[in-house]
Amino acid sequence: MTSLAIPVIVLVTDKLMRKEIILAIILGIILGGVIIFGINLANRRPAADLAPALSMQSPAPPVPLPTLQITSPLNNSVSFQDSLTLTGKTLADAWIALIWEDSQTIIQADETGNWEQEINLVGGENIINITTSNGQDYQESTEITVIYTTAQLPTPTTQETASPSTDVNENLKQRIQEIVKDKTKTTTTLKGYAGVITKINDINLVINISPDKTLQITTNDTTTIVRLGKEIPPASLSIDEKVIIIGLLDTDEILSAKRIVTVKDTTPTTKRQTTIAPLSQLEVPNHAFTIGKFNVNIPKKSNIDVSEITENQIVMAIIETDLEDNTNTLLSLQPLLQ
Repeated sequence: MTSLAIPVIVLVTDKLMRKEIILAIILGIILGGVIIFGINLANRRPAADLAPALSMQSPAPPVPLPTLQITSPLNNSVSFQDSLTLTGKTLADAWIALIWEDSQTIIQADETGNWEQEINLVGGENIINITTSNGQDYQESTEITVIYTTAQLPTPTTQETASPSTDVNENLKQRIQEIVKDKTKTTTTLKGYAGVITKINDINLVINISPDKTLQITTNDTTTIVRLGKEIPPASLSIDEKVIIIGLLDTDEILSAKRIVTVKDTTPTTKRQTTIAPLSQLEVPNHAFTIGKFNVNIPKKSNIDVSEITENQIVMAIIETDLEDNTNTLLSLQPLLQ
């Protein structure tokens, strides 16, 4: 190879490298433009492309608010009269089944949903069960307790405060002191509860008022404690004893007791409940039929008329079950739908 050939080869090689570099730059510009265009297109498309998918998703249904309201009396209220007027509100024209200690009935709300019923009370604890339904897509139940007493209780004052025992459990003592420190009681409404004693700390105690709730009770020198009609000292109370307590709430968990009455905790032999279901297997001559899961009979002296009720008609019924022989007796009946 001559000396002239070397520069020629270098020149050709240099030109080829320049063309490759230029081509690489052009390809890079094109590729970058494609990428930028794709990104911009992707950013613009969701508003249009995702709209159909979003429109196919059903919005979350709103959480229904409770419709059944008991306006009077309040739960755990205390009555000094042997009767009261139960009032409430539900759906317009809905039916309401009421069960109280010694009776039951089925009534209908007016066109605004208001209703009321006069009921009698028994001494001590009164549990009132309320169920309402329109026979279609609405059914709701609640329960309230009213304590009836004939005892003469001193009128509560707004300056009354709790007086914890010096020997009370330290945790309870600390909680009570936090409540009453630099604070007077702001309510004078008596509240009543029934429950079983689970703990006793000197003159203070804890009761179970429901399977998942306890109430701490504080007493003082003015608290009256009665068993079998006679006053007893706090030390005479015992674990697992059922009591009815009337007093003033310091918090939702602590009550300053005015009166404590021990009561006999008996085992019920019957159970009354409301059911809403189709009536079937109707045998009018035999006064027997089925309401939902209950095989029911009508007492011979009952004035309940089922002659105009059709097979599979939705009804509201109050049924009493004998817990010993498991028989079901119909106490009240109201047809809801044809």
